[in-house]
Amino acid sequence: MKLAIRKAAKPIYVERFIRTDMDTIWKHTQSPELHEQWDLRFTKIDYLPKDGDEGSSHLQHFLYETRIGFGLKIAGTGVSRALSQQDVECSSKVALQSDIPGAVQPHSPQESAISRLESSNRATGLSFQSDQRISLILQGSGYWKYTATDEGVIFKTQYDYQTRFGAMGRWFDRCLFRPLFGYATAWSFDLLRIWLEEGIRPAMIKQRALIHYGCAALLALLWIYQGLVPKLLFPGTGELALMQDSGWLTSWLSGGFENGRQSGEASLFADHAFLLQQVLGFVEIGIGMATIMLHRRTWLYRIQGITLTLLPFLAIWGNPMLLAQPFNPVMLSAAMLGLGLFAGMTTRHLPQASNCFRSNKNEQSYGTAWKGRWNRLWPQFTNKH
Repeated sequence: MKLAIRKAAKPIYVERFIRTDMDTIWKHTQSPELHEQWDLRFTKIDYLPKDGDEGSSHLQHFLYETRIGFGLKIAGTGVSRALSQQDVECSSKVALQSDIPGAVQPHSPQESAISRLESSNRATGLSFQSDQRISLILQGSGYWKYTATDEGVIFKTQYDYQTRFGAMGRWFDRCLFRPLFGYATAWSFDLLRIWLEEGIRPAMIKQRALIHYGCAALLALLWIYQGLVPKLLFPGTGELALMQDSGWLTSWLSGGFENGRQSGEASLFADHAFLLQQVLGFVEIGIGMATIMLHRRTWLYRIQGITLTLLPFLAIWGNPMLLAQPFNPVMLSAAMLGLGLFAGMTTRHLPQASNCFRSNKNEQSYGTAWKGRWNRLWPQFTNKH
């Protein structure tokens, strides 16, 4: 009998090159008041006073908090340790074994061995957990690594965690939470790059991103709705009559209509107009889908701007009385033009998760080296704080 072996989820890995110096990126990632500004995963981070009598004053205990909406928040605790360059190059294995608590079980027996860090300038290891029952993450561990180059710093992270709620929690994590969490990590890394390279504050970047995503989503929704509902699902609700009132549809099909009346086929015009309405419906749906997939392309909004300017002009040119209708083509096109304008203006300096490397086969998860240390150090931490 074959035994079913459950495949463990891959750790989250993100890597980004940033044109800055080591001291600057270290400050912006290790200072809580700066870290919480660019990292979407945390709303608030508080460092706790170091406790020297533990013999582990190099350990930094911290509290973290993440608001998830509807007045709810996830809070947790963690321990981190900044590794010096000497630690990384000379004794990284001993440093990881001795001092950092870990909670993540290895994915395979081969991964249970402690991994030696690659040569780099600085690194930080951490372990974290949340006692809240609503938190999907139970406990986990990971690291940050900083590698200096001639042009900047390669900033990378890898972390993994255990989940609550049994098989259902693992399924939800694999299908939805882990991909979104990894995306948020990569998006945050690119936001940090924009902050350090361009000097734009994270609050401004987030505001521009919110405007961009909101306008692009509404614009795509309007295109899809206009193509799907009145033209395909409910073609008899007046959309065809509005197209006929514009005049250009009637003139375009007038030859066929007149020939149809002379030959006794009075439905020829209606058939052609209905077919044209369906074609326009699919075209508008395609434009809406393209807006979703290519929302960062400014040329897309330029093309839409030209289209949304010409179509209502042709309609009003054919029948000026359309302006008297409550939901006329001019007002709808003006609203869509405004959404496209703001979406196009906010494409610059917009963080993009795909700018980051999301996998590295050569990178070993030395977060698993802390297995078994959490239960020894964590009770001491909770009792003293």
